[in-house]
Amino acid sequence: MDEETGPNIKDNEAMYHILKAEVLREFGHPERAEESYVNAISMDPCNTKVRVRYGTLLLSMGRIDAALEELSAAVNIDPCNVQARLNYSIALREAGKLPEAASELYRSLCLEPNSSELLYQYAVTLEISGMPHEAEKAYLASIAAYPDNQKAHYDLGLLLWRLGCYEDALNELLEAVLLDPMDMAAAYNYGMMLENLGVYDDVESRLRDFARSEPESPTARYRYGIILERLGRFDDAELEYAAAVKIDGSGRDFGIACAAMLRRRGKEDDIESYIAKVSGGGIDEAAIDDIVYLSGNPEHLLNAYYYSFENCP
Repeated sequence: MDEETGPNIKDNEAMYHILKAEVLREFGHPERAEESYVNAISMDPCNTKVRVRYGTLLLSMGRIDAALEELSAAVNIDPCNVQARLNYSIALREAGKLPEAASELYRSLCLEPNSSELLYQYAVTLEISGMPHEAEKAYLASIAAYPDNQKAHYDLGLLLWRLGCYEDALNELLEAVLLDPMDMAAAYNYGMMLENLGVYDDVESRLRDFARSEPESPTARYRYGIILERLGRFDDAELEYAAAVKIDGSGRDFGIACAAMLRRRGKEDDIESYIAKVSGGGIDEAAIDDIVYLSGNPEHLLNAYYYSFENCP
C-alpha cells in the first residue's frame, strides 16, 4: 500500500461511518448512531460538521454535558463556524447558562448579522432571561430578515400577548397559523386569544360565505361547523359536521369533531350510530370505534376545537 492510498482509505472509512450515523439517526436508532459518530470523529477529529451533528444528537438524547463538550470542541476547532456556535449556544441555554448562551449568539451575529435563525434564537434566550422588550426587538429583526420565519411569528405573538399588546399578538399568531396550518400549538393559542377577546362575527361571516361557495368541500363545512359550535349554535354545527363526514368519510378530524360535540351534549351513546348514518356506510366499524375513542381524548379535542379557521382559500 503506497502513501497516497492509505489516507484515501481512511477518508472513505470515515465517510462510511458518517453516512451510517445519519441513516441510523434518521431511522430512530440514536444509540447506534452515536457509535458511528464516535468512529467517524476518531478518524477525522477536525471535522466540525460531524462534531456538530454528534453534539445535536447528544442534546436530543438529553445528555447536555456531553453535548456541551462536543459542541465546545467544534467551536474551538473553527471559531468562525456559525452552526457550531449556534448549537453550542442552544446547549448552553438548555444547561441554564443563559449569559453564556447569549454571548455565543452575539458572537455568531457578529459573523452573520442578518441571519433570521440566529436572531430568533437570540430573542428566545433574551426572553427566557427575563428581558421581554429586548426579546421583542430581536424577534422583529428575525422576521425582518426572513418574513416567513413561522417560529418567530409564533413566539413573538405569545410574548406580545403577555405584554398586553393584544391586537399585535393576534396578527402575529394569525401569521404563524397561515405559514403552517398544521401547527396545532399556533392554532390552539390563536383560538384561545380570539375566544378571550370574543372576536367571532367577522370570522363566522367569512366562513359562512366559504361554506356556501364550496358546499362540496368537507374542509369548508368542517371549519364553519367549528365556529358555529363556538357560538353555541350546536344544531347548525352538527349539520355542518355531518355534511363534512358525508362528503369525506376518510377525514378523521371531521368525524372526531362531530363525535366530540355529541359527547359534549350528552349524546355519547348515539355517536356510533350517528357517524355510521351520516357517512352512509362510508366508514367501517373499526374506523368508527377509533373516532369514538379519540373524541374522548382531551388532546384530540383541543386539536379539533382550535383548528385554524382563518386559513381559508
